[in-house]
Amino acid sequence: MLDIEKIEDQDCFIPHLTMCAFIDAVARRGGIPNIGIALAPSLDFGSYGVWSDYVLGARTLGGAVSRAVQSIGYHSFGDRLSLTTDNGIARLKYLSAARGLPAYPHDAAGTIGVMLSLCRHYLGDDWLPNEIEFDLSKPVDAHVYEDTFGCPILFERPSLALMFDLTALASSPRNS
Repeated sequence: MLDIEKIEDQDCFIPHLTMCAFIDAVARRGGIPNIGIALAPSLDFGSYGVWSDYVLGARTLGGAVSRAVQSIGYHSFGDRLSLTTDNGIARLKYLSAARGLPAYPHDAAGTIGVMLSLCRHYLGDDWLPNEIEFDLSKPVDAHVYEDTFGCPILFERPSLALMFDLTALASSPRNS
């Protein structure tokens, strides 16, 4: 579990697997089956310390994504981030080392929340992607995902991903 004294000032490193175990325990013990969905809208890319400062220091969203892709290993061991483009659509893809863990559905929703936060730093707080992809089986309450994220959600995809207009990559920061 987490050492509460180390996290009180929010200036510590918490391993990804430790956070997943913690979130899973909170979800089970608290009876909160969609805790990741509940937390996702409040997650802030800017809270990741020096790494997020570096990424958000880019002049455009495309620059920030490039910095994140190149430096993801300094943030999370085993995770991969990539950007592809096709027919005017950008696909920001995240493969998590936590896939397969019991807490992964919570982690996946949180990861999407953080990815949205990164984009919204450049595109504004009300920005929505064209669609979001989850590498999860479609849950019975799939509508909760669309209600939370405000756009079409596709399940059973090969990775987590945000799909959005390619022109967004040229956007400068809006909220500092």
